[in-house]
Amino acid sequence: LDADHSLVQWTAYKTTSKVPVKGEFKQFDLKGVQPAKDMPSTLKNAEIEINVFSVFTNEEERDKKIILYLFEKMGATDKIKVKVSKIEGDTLFANVTMNEKTKEVPFKMEVDKKRGILNLTGKIDLVKDFGAEKPLKLLNKACYNLHMGEDGISKTWPDVDLRAFLKYHKE
Repeated sequence: LDADHSLVQWTAYKTTSKVPVKGEFKQFDLKGVQPAKDMPSTLKNAEIEINVFSVFTNEEERDKKIILYLFEKMGATDKIKVKVSKIEGDTLFANVTMNEKTKEVPFKMEVDKKRGILNLTGKIDLVKDFGAEKPLKLLNKACYNLHMGEDGISKTWPDVDLRAFLKYHKE
């Protein structure tokens, strides 16, 4: 697995029209990856630690607000920890830990053998899955006007789409 050429991305949503806000984490560590007969099997014991301070949306002020009002207001969340729990068919299940809570999250897997990429997609709910209602409200308050839709309502959605592109090489 080539961590230097892999990506961890997310899409959050604002306004009642659910306008996407895309970003990624620039720093993450992959551990426990073992050689195996196929790419998904190499992740059976894998762990990923994502540095939340490496959040990147291509807008520095937005990045600062996400860190200050969301991640820094969560309990013990300088890193998001992801540990693969099982793989069944084309689904990878991982225990995601953030805000001192752990939730098993299913990720759909697609292997692009031609390009050597394992694509993982999943979804989380910051409130239901991780109890982050207060930090999410603080973020919405800090971004109130930016999250206001044409209807005059400011909204920050709790659901976040997750995507990882893991680059691998055959030996």
